[in-house]
Amino acid sequence: MFWHRVGQRWRSIAIRITGESILAMKTTRIFVTTVVLGGWSVGALAQTPTLGFPIGEKSRIHTNLDLGVAFDSNPGRLSSDVAQPRSDWRALIRPGLSVNVPGSAFSMQLHSGLSINQFFGVNSKSDTTFGGSVGLSLTAGSERSAIAFSVKDNLVRTPVVLDEPGTVASDETRFREWSNRGVAKVSLRPGGGAIEFNLGYTNEMSFYDNLPWSMSHGTVLEARWRFLPKTVAFFTGNFSFFSSEQILANNTRRSSPLTLVVGLSSALTARFAANASVGYADTLTWADGYFSSLDGSNSRTVVGSAQVSYRVADAITMALGYGRRVAPVILLNNFIGDSAHLTATFAPTMRLQFRLHGNYEHRGYGIGRNVHSFTGDARVDYWFFDFLAGGLSYRVLAQAPSNPSNNSRTSGYFLETFTRHQVFMNVGLRY
Repeated sequence: MFWHRVGQRWRSIAIRITGESILAMKTTRIFVTTVVLGGWSVGALAQTPTLGFPIGEKSRIHTNLDLGVAFDSNPGRLSSDVAQPRSDWRALIRPGLSVNVPGSAFSMQLHSGLSINQFFGVNSKSDTTFGGSVGLSLTAGSERSAIAFSVKDNLVRTPVVLDEPGTVASDETRFREWSNRGVAKVSLRPGGGAIEFNLGYTNEMSFYDNLPWSMSHGTVLEARWRFLPKTVAFFTGNFSFFSSEQILANNTRRSSPLTLVVGLSSALTARFAANASVGYADTLTWADGYFSSLDGSNSRTVVGSAQVSYRVADAITMALGYGRRVAPVILLNNFIGDSAHLTATFAPTMRLQFRLHGNYEHRGYGIGRNVHSFTGDARVDYWFFDFLAGGLSYRVLAQAPSNPSNNSRTSGYFLETFTRHQVFMNVGLRY
């Protein structure tokens, strides 16, 4: 359905705003999809040929405007152990502009947006926050070209609003930051495209207003083999260098995480699809400089993922998945995360869609701490016209550490017990 296609489009960008960083407390490592309150993706209708201002034969400029109002039971994501959370109402205005240049030899997508949050100050002082993002996706060559080159980059200033299923800090204001995620990749497809090799460079930077910054430079190597019409075997290797500003004693160790994964993805039938991967990951957290002795907080483990999706009927789709990963983070060095999610969509008409999503994650940090988190998301969207849509959604986030600590350096930031309820009402205009 429509939003499923939108989600797939943005997932392919594969950028990762604070998703691995527990600061934003997201349940998946994702790239920021600049969306509006409760679920409107900038450029969501960019692929609709009848909308937008034409530039030349196929290119178009699209304008976007989203208006929303929301109730938030815990906007500051405060711990219930130290303070009584103060609920508030807010309004959001989200203007955006995107450019779509399609083509088989060359294609480009540019999107930008500004997020304006106005807190009404029902139980606290009123406040206005500004956020936004600018993103670029450029590809030279088609999916069947012997050689292709692509660049994807996204610069974000939080708070912004996300629409990835299970996103929990979509309008995060407690840890405000500048974040940039990018990847440049060369693709080689000898022999007609059945075999594909990708070699790329990745860069991630996070500059927080009141916390240490972090930076990661990495390389990625991918190999894909399409040996059946709808089946792909793949290998992915990632090696990067992660460092952080050292402003607190023993706050973050340098890491050079390594991940090696093999997997298989297949559309087994017209209704049933599955993918699975397994591999090895090591955070390689160093006690001093790079390639010194390993720190005691170093984490290494088997990683992998598995997901199945089934179209129960023409209007009903179910997806179930599990994933295990490791990642370096500031202040807590690194973590091993196990998560499971379930998503169900029901679209009785082409204009009406219901969605339910639930995600549970357990994170074990290298410093010996553990945390459990749950996110739930229920929403309904209705398209009055191709250019006008409205929606209502509810989100809940609950978190609790399994071994509470009195260490304010950690529990005061990320490992506290808290619950957050959000109700969104919004309307989106696309042209």
